[in-house]
Amino acid sequence: MSPQMAKKRWTDLLNQATAALTTRRDEMQEYFDERSESWQEGEKGAEFQERIDALDSILEELSDLDAE
Repeated sequence: MSPQMAKKRWTDLLNQATAALTTRRDEMQEYFDERSESWQEGEKGAEFQERIDALDSILEELSDLDAE
């Protein structure tokens, strides 16, 4: 595989991963936002928010990879 093809493949895979994780993150945020305030502030809500935050961190890391 030529270097140009390898770079395009890498970029395409990063874009696909980013799109999939962004969709999942947005769906999770929407679910969170639709819950009651007491749920959001409770243990389940806090744990769910931690998962959303983890996805945000992963997306930032993917963005950093794409910039390199």
